[in-house]
Amino acid sequence: MLWDGQQLDTSVAVDVPLTDTHGAIISAGDLGAALRSAVADLSDGEVEEAPRDAFGIPAVDA
Repeated sequence: MLWDGQQLDTSVAVDVPLTDTHGAIISAGDLGAALRSAVADLSDGEVEEAPRDAFGIPAVDA
């Protein structure tokens, strides 16, 4: 979950895989890089159209 720390309606959940295609655990550094890349590529339209979780927070696939 990402949040600007001020308004709850700015929250976005980013679904990042914890294992690679071979089932190996992805390192913390690689997960951080994947999250940074996913957030940098997010568009407002993608967040607006994303499915919502039970709390109404948009959940996008990294």
